Formats: sequence, C-alpha cells, structure tokens
Amino acid sequence: MNIYYSPYELFPLSSLNRRVQKAPRRGALLRVIFEEGLEGFANLHPNPERGDFSLEKQLQLLAEGSPTLQTKISLKLAKIDAKARAQRKSLWKDLSIPLCHYLVTEPIGFSNSHLSDALEKGFRKFKVKTGRHLEEEVKILNQWAELLPEKSLRPDFNQSLSGNELQVFCKKVSKTLVKTIDFVEDPTPGRPAVWYSYSKEIPWAWDQHSEKVEEQSKGFEVTIIKPVIQDVDSIWPTLKKIGSRVVFTSYMDHPMGQLGACYVAAQFYKSHPQLREVCGLMSQSIFEKTPYQEALTTNGPKLIPPDGGGIGFGDLLEKEPWKKLSIGNQTIPTYS
Repeated sequence: MNIYYSPYELFPLSSLNRRVQKAPRRGALLRVIFEEGLEGFANLHPNPERGDFSLEKQLQLLAEGSPTLQTKISLKLAKIDAKARAQRKSLWKDLSIPLCHYLVTEPIGFSNSHLSDALEKGFRKFKVKTGRHLEEEVKILNQWAELLPEKSLRPDFNQSLSGNELQVFCKKVSKTLVKTIDFVEDPTPGRPAVWYSYSKEIPWAWDQHSEKVEEQSKGFEVTIIKPVIQDVDSIWPTLKKIGSRVVFTSYMDHPMGQLGACYVAAQFYKSHPQLREVCGLMSQSIFEKTPYQEALTTNGPKLIPPDGGGIGFGDLLEKEPWKKLSIGNQTIPTYS
C-alpha cells in the first residue's frame, strides 16, 4: 500500500459553535494505492475540540502502521472509492442522499427573512448552533417557533452548557417552542439521562461519544452518527434494540469527507428505508469557497454530488500537490 497526502486549510465564515472559534480548520486529502493496484481517495480531518489527535499525529501513526479509528475509516472509504473508480462507476448510482437540514451557525443576526427564504427553498428542518448567548438565543428560538412548523428546530449546544444553564434553557422555552423542537443536541457534557432529568418534554439527541451507547442507555430519542469518525455497523445493533432514531451528520469538514458521510448515510437508509431522516450533510457553505465547494450543487435541501467515477472530484484530485507518506510498516490495518 502506498499512501499520499495533500494538506489543506478551510476558513470558516463565522464561529462554528461556542467551543470552536473562527479559525482555520486543518486536514489532508488522502490518495491510497492499494495492493491490487486500485487507487482511491478520502479525507482526514481531525477535530481537536472533540479529542481527536492532531493531523500530524494521525499521519505519524498511519506511517507507523497504527492508524487511529478515524484514519481506518478514511482508508475504508478510500477502498470503496477505489473499487468504483476502477469500474468507472459513480458511487451515487442507485443511491439517494438524504435530504438535509439548514445549518444556522449564529442565530443572533439571522433574520426572519432568511428563515422565510430557507422555507421557500424547501428546507423543513433547521439545525441551530446555540450556547454563546443563551437567554438571547432562547428568545430568538421562541420567536422562530411562531413561524416554523412543528418538529423543525434542532438546537445544538455542543456540550457547552453548565447544569444551571440547562435549567435556564428548559424553563424559558415556550410551549410552542417545545412543539417546534425536533430534538436538542448535546446540551451538557455527560450522558442523556442527565438531560432527561431536567426535562421529559424536550426530545434529546446524543452526539458526542454516542458510540458508547448501551442497551441500558436512557433519556434520548435520537442518536447522531458522524460516519467519518464512527462505525455505524457496530453501533446499529444496539440502537435497533433501544429504538433510537438515527440521524447522520458531516464532521463540518472538507467536501470529500462530507461526501463520505453522505455515502454511508445513503447506504444505511437504503437498507433501512423506514428509518430515513433529514440529516446534516450540507455543511460546505460555512467555509470560504474552494473549487471543491463549488463542485457541489444543491437544490434546496437536496445535495447533488459531482459527476465522475467513485465519489467524484476526479479533475480536482489530479491537480493536488501529493506528498508521499513514508511508511515504516507496510502492513497497515484497514477497517472492514
């Protein structure tokens, strides 16, 4: 196996959430030549705020033959991409990418006219990054609840609240807002049972560390899966037993990683059509434009992948300044 990488930076248009400030996001595209001679591509985009090793550390571990789970998943996606490219086949043939929610990274300043425009374009779910200015944000959400259909809002706190702040949130949400909430994601650090103790009316969603779900896990209705760092096949048997909804989201990363998440989500819902959800896979607009972002097109909540073999982006990937990774251990375990 020969591995090449091409580092990149993504520049957010605003702060992504309370825990992630407006700073460049670093990652690398991967080009993998497998033993069979197949060539595939994937993305590696660590998020240190969630506890990931840095990009340099992950590349070092990959070179040493001890890749992290995140890197193993990237290699798995590269292998899937390689097989499709070898057959000159698009990964998107016979697959339907789930509809996406509208992502609001900063609710303060997001006007009602912007909300109306999104509704006119066909969006029916709204993910809202919250937690910076709690009381003002709750006022805004209460106002939006008067304009939006039921089960349409998805506030996401990224574990940024304290217990006292969560108590404030639960007390200040209006009855109309409770009906408008589809789910509230990761209000505080810890397990969902804690959130449920604050409010049994609000539907809670578990994102960070949701791979640790157990049959005894309680207090949440929705599990958020990020396919570029979590293996849905290992988590699904438990989620099936407890009856959780399954919503896929991107890692707010490069479009290559974004489409990797789209592929896993589309395959999962193809096998489980009764579980299909509106997902969070349309995150390209939160960064300054690059040729990769521009290669993605949208029609309201529908993401349209690029043409070409495999996952797409063939012309752009050919132009990358690839650097060969010096591998000390030729036997690198992949994820299957």
